[in-house]
This record gives sequence, structure tokens and C-alpha cells, in this order.
Amino acid sequence: MKLGLNWRPNWQAKVILQNTFAAIRRFFAVVYRERELILRADGQVRYLQLTRPIQVTASVVVVAIFGWAFGMTALWEVQRDVIDEKIGQLKDSEVAYGDLLDEILTYQEKVADVTTKLQQKHAYLLKELGDSGAARLALQPLESDKTELQTSPFDEGNESRQSLRIHLAQVDIELEQMTETTNLLENSLSKVKARLARAEFERDSFARRGDSMQDHIRDLQDQLVKARARAARLDRMKNDLDDNLQSARESHAQIVQERSILQRRKRELENDLGASRARGDSLQAEVAKLGQELESAQEKVTTVVGHRSALQALVSRLETQLQTAEGRISGLEKDFNGVIAGLEQSTGGRPNGEGSPVLPEMPFRERADILLDRLAGLQSSQEVVLEQLRERTSGNVKDAERIIEMTGLDITKVLDIAGVAPVGKGGPVTGGPENGAGEPNSALVSTLNDVEGHIARWEALKSVLKSLPLISPVDHYHLASRFGMRRDPFTKRRAMHYGLDLAGWKRAPVFATAEGVVVYSGRKGRYGRMVEVDHGNGLRTRYAHLFRATVKKGQKIGHRHKIGLLGSTGRSTGPHVHYEILFNGKQIDPFKFIKAGRHVFKEPKAGDKPKAKRGKSAG
Repeated sequence: MKLGLNWRPNWQAKVILQNTFAAIRRFFAVVYRERELILRADGQVRYLQLTRPIQVTASVVVVAIFGWAFGMTALWEVQRDVIDEKIGQLKDSEVAYGDLLDEILTYQEKVADVTTKLQQKHAYLLKELGDSGAARLALQPLESDKTELQTSPFDEGNESRQSLRIHLAQVDIELEQMTETTNLLENSLSKVKARLARAEFERDSFARRGDSMQDHIRDLQDQLVKARARAARLDRMKNDLDDNLQSARESHAQIVQERSILQRRKRELENDLGASRARGDSLQAEVAKLGQELESAQEKVTTVVGHRSALQALVSRLETQLQTAEGRISGLEKDFNGVIAGLEQSTGGRPNGEGSPVLPEMPFRERADILLDRLAGLQSSQEVVLEQLRERTSGNVKDAERIIEMTGLDITKVLDIAGVAPVGKGGPVTGGPENGAGEPNSALVSTLNDVEGHIARWEALKSVLKSLPLISPVDHYHLASRFGMRRDPFTKRRAMHYGLDLAGWKRAPVFATAEGVVVYSGRKGRYGRMVEVDHGNGLRTRYAHLFRATVKKGQKIGHRHKIGLLGSTGRSTGPHVHYEILFNGKQIDPFKFIKAGRHVFKEPKAGDKPKAKRGKSAG
């Protein structure tokens, strides 16, 4: 099919080209993906990032090396064939030169023979010509008389002269033949000399070409030696590259396996995080509900205290009146009715349970017993409510204290800093009738005092718990170094490590582990770029070796507020965050706080141990 000047590819060709280029791009995207090698040795983690340009460049270099080696091998084979061909031509030239020398020698022998014969004939001819010349000189006077001799009747010398002429003619013919033969021989000799000169020239040229070919052969041999050495180096490089490729493949397989494990672990941790957050929300709702119950209980306690004061005042008046009632029964009847009315108002109803007024004709003792029984029932119900409230607040206080103890903190010092007084011990008073008659509300007062102490302690412990850093500062990490004695990565000597090294991806977000105020943000010696947060109650946290800090000094931050990006500034061997917790200016183990946080935000079932989470914090 002929293509015109205005020919353009149709849409099918365009689609084919587009699909071809798309397939090539997909192939390069699949083969030359972004890869990262993680190298771990002696507690150090290094990352070697293989970008797409680096992979393409390495592939091009390897292909170029193999192509160059293949090309040099092919060139060497071609040069060897050319050298063999030239050597064959040289051998053929030497054979032809030998044949030519043999032929020249043969011609020289023939020329020598012909020359000898010519010399012999020349000598003979000179001899003959010498005789003939004398004869001619002798006959010259006779030639003038030729006519006369022809006409002369004397014919005696005609026969001799005729034979002489014939012999001379033959001699002339032979001389001409010899001259021609001599000329031919001279021409042949000149041709042979020319061929000999040409053969000598060709011999010299072949010798020069042979020398140049020998030099070229030596150069080719040197190149062959160099090519073999280069091929050996390339073989070694290929073996090294194969070993590196094999190790890279093994590392890649290990990384893929670890990645799948981390992804599976990530999904599990995300599920745990969701459950923990739901648990935290339920705990917060329960705490809010408990606060409301405490407020209502406080109101009830206030009411009970008021009732108790009124009852104590009434009982005091009754005791005074009973001491003087024997002599003044009739006069105190009216006052007693007023007291009964006051008691009814204090107890909130009628003593008979039906809302009917107390019969005035009932005896005084019976009416007093009814009122006291009603008062005792009210007191018992209030004691039950307060006892339940005390048990709940006591359980919350114990849980909070257990969490603080799990962090390794001295709970007494923490509560002293928080300004929390120790809880008073008490409980319901049990005894004989003296206690019941003399102090009817002693058990209620003791329970009320315990509840008030537990509530105050719980409120203080809640503020302490809010200031505790109970989570890890990064979501995905590898614990590279723990708190305590370790081998220093720079000096290779044992030294104290005052924090946790959490290795992770560079520029990963770093979060505050509790709410507080930023007291330092910037570079600080070996810490590199660092952020320090004051959480109150003597607690501070430090986040070192950051790539960038995203908060400023004096800024108030909340729980899990992003404070920076993970990096490797300062005295560091790789990307990680150095995490420290300080109490009253002294470093303590942060891992205990993280374990306590896991216990808080994910409570296990009875008999189960709390799962240790790695790489992500719960909550």
C-alpha cells in the first residue's frame, strides 16, 4: 500500500499505540516500584531507599555492562576471524612468492642457456662473417664487372657465386631470426625483470603488511587479554550483583512478610483501638453518671445532716423534758403534742403509715416508740445508700491508685503534690444498747465522713490521671532501645539510657501523650530538635530527635495533640523518637506508663493477661 504525503494514522493505530505505551508504563510501574531496604545490625536500624530512577539507572548500567561484554566478545571473535583470514592470505602470498621465485630461477636458467647458445652462434657468425667479408672484399672488384661477366661467355664462376649468395641469404635469414629471438629474449628478460621487481615490491609490501599485521595481532592479543580481564571483572561484578540481588530479594521477601504481619497487626490494633475508644467513652459516661450520683448523694447527705441536727436538737429537748416530766405531766401534754408535730414534720409523714393523725389518747411511750421506729427506718435506708456510695467511690479510688502504682510512681508523693489528704478509716458502728440509745446516728456520721473523704480523693485522683502520659507518642513503631543500661551505639560502651527509642518511618506524626503546656520547643544539644511538655503534678515528657516541631513554647495542648514529625536530628543513628518521662526532674521508665495505659483502656476478662501491644498505643 502506498502512503501519500497527507497520510495520517487512523484511530485504530492510535488506540494500539496508546495501549502499547500504557502497557509499558504499567510494566515499569510494577517492575520499578518504590522500594526501601531496612538494614538492622547491632541494635541499629538503617533505611536504604531505592527510588524508581535509581532502579532504572542500575538496570541500564547492568544491561550496558552485559551488552558491552557481549559486544567485545563478538568483536573479538570477528577480529580473530579477520586475523585468521589475514594469516591465510600471508601463507598464500608466501607460497605464491616461492612459486614465482622458482619460475624466475627457471627463466634465469633458460636465459643463461639461450645466452650461451647466442654467444656460440655469434662467435660462429663472426667467424663466418669474417670469411664472408674477405670474400666480399675480394669479390668487390669483380662486381663492377658483373655485367661483363654475365655477358661473358665464360661461366666458370657462376655456380660458386650462386652458392655463396644462397649461403649468405641463409646467413642473413638466420641473423634476422637470431635478432628477433634476441629481441624476444630481451623483451622476455625485461618482463621477467619487471615481474621480479614487482614481486620484490610485493614481497616488501607483504613484509611490511606482515609486520603491521603482527603489530595488529599483538594489539589484538593485548586487547583480548584486557577483554578477558574485563570479562573476568564483569563476571565477578555479575556474581556480586547476583549476590546483592539475591540478598535484596531475600530482604524484600522478609520486608513483604513483615509488612503483611504489620498490616495484620495494624488491623488488629485498629480493632482494639476502636474497642478501647468505645470502652473509654463508656468509662467517661460512667464517670459522668457517677458524678451525678455523687452530687445527688451529697444533696441527700446534706438533707440527712440537716435532719440529723434537727433530730438531735429534738432528742435533746425530749431528754430534758423527760427528766422533768414526772412532776409536770399535765402541763407538758400540750408541749408534747407540739414535739410530736415537729417529729412528724421531720420524718415526712404520720407514724401510723396511713396518713392519719396520732391519736391523742395514745400513751406517751407508745407514741414515742412509733416515732423512734420510723426515725430508725429512715436512718437505716440512708445508711444503705451511703454504704453503696462509699463502696463505689472506694472501688474507683483503689482502681486509680492501682493504675498510678503500675506506672512506678510513689503514690504518696504524687498525692502530696496534688494536695490530696489520706482517706480516714471508718464504718458502721456496732455495739450494745448504749450506742443505739446514746448516739443513734454515729454509724451514719461515720459512713458520711468516709463517703466525703473518698469523693474528695477521687476528684483529686481524676486530676492526677488526666496528667499521666499513658500512651505511646507514635502509632506505629519498633522498640529499638529500652530504659536502663545498654551498649551505646557510638562509643560501644555500656551507658545509662534514660528513655525509650521508638524507631519508625521518617516524618511520621508524633503525638503528646497527655494534655499540658509546652515548656520547650527547639534544638537542644544531643537531643537534636526536641519538645518538652509539662503535664502538672510534677510530670513532664520529652520528645527528641524530631524532624520538625509543630508546637511553640507556652502553647496549651490536649491529649494526642500532634507536636512534631519523627526524624533523626542530634546524636542519632536513624529515624526514631527518644521518649522520656520525668517526675520531679528525674527520669523514670516510660514503658511502665504505656503498660498501665493498656490496662486502663483495655480491661481483660477474668483470668486473662493484658495483651502487650507493639507498634501502636491503645486509646
